[in-house]
Amino acid sequence: MTRPATFLAAVLAAVGRPGWWLMALATFLLRGGIVLVVLPILTLPSALAVSNLVAPIVMPLALGRIEPVTVIAVVVLVGLFLAWLIVGGRIAAAIEVALVRDGAVAAIDEGIAPAATDMDAAADPTDRNAGSLAWRVLAVRLIAWLPLALAIGFGIARIVQVTYIELTRPVDVTIPIAVRVAGEVVPQIGLIVIAWVVGEVVGGVATRRAVLTRAGHGDSLAWAIRASAASPLPWLVPWIGTTLLLFAAMGATLAAAAFTWARAVEALSDRLANPFAALLTLLLFVALWLAAIVFGGVILAVRATAQTFEHVRRSSERRPVDEVVGARSDRGQGGTFGGGAGSRPGDWSQHDDGGSL
Repeated sequence: MTRPATFLAAVLAAVGRPGWWLMALATFLLRGGIVLVVLPILTLPSALAVSNLVAPIVMPLALGRIEPVTVIAVVVLVGLFLAWLIVGGRIAAAIEVALVRDGAVAAIDEGIAPAATDMDAAADPTDRNAGSLAWRVLAVRLIAWLPLALAIGFGIARIVQVTYIELTRPVDVTIPIAVRVAGEVVPQIGLIVIAWVVGEVVGGVATRRAVLTRAGHGDSLAWAIRASAASPLPWLVPWIGTTLLLFAAMGATLAAAAFTWARAVEALSDRLANPFAALLTLLLFVALWLAAIVFGGVILAVRATAQTFEHVRRSSERRPVDEVVGARSDRGQGGTFGGGAGSRPGDWSQHDDGGSL
């Protein structure tokens, strides 16, 4: 099957399975997407509030002093971050394992690849090693994110320096401080974005390699790097396209939800306001927020399924035809007239084996 046809099959498979929407959305939220989702109900602090909060920490550091309070705050924040990274990452990895397995089975049912013994075993939902496989996926993801961590580490010093200058000696206070800081650290932000994209793509490819072939995390990462470098477009184009669509859909609906939330808060705070209008505004906010969640779940499911289908397609291309046919015939579960066991009733079997009724 061609790559465009594979992507179209992934879109149709993901859209038709609402359970995948929830699974993909759960992994997204656990890996940091919750911050994006709760933005509509958060009130961002003003420049003065940020200055009052950051100045007591930044100014001693700029003068070469390290306060005990700063050390304790950093230790607590790092501990909370590591706890979220491991616990949340482990739960997200387990969900992703189930999602990849379901996607592989769907890919075989849709005719992306013939039913192969090794892939069927890897996608077995009754596998008792799912727990260890989830830890392996977590390790794969964390290693793939190392370039992102390095990029953030290199860029954070420059960002802190520019932030300190803008807080103490601002040039134009009419421009929001976030815009001023971002304008001064464009190269660092660009490096962080590139590292994030590479980590997500390579980590996703390596995850499917680990789940569907039972390769170790080192072998999976090495294979993912080679496969992504040899032919980056089949992996990058669907991921970037669906990610841009995700940002556009969720960004628009969440921005509308934020605006509606602000109006609802004003209406609920005003004793003279019409209570029915306030209630309708609040209901509109809930509807917009839920719409953002649904759009995000569908697009995330499409993105995850596209990677799984592409992996299954490439894996089937590497297997010789005689090997695949032999693997199917050895199972002894073929359908009528030579039909394969992995096909759906009524499908024409692969490699002209015959029809299946």
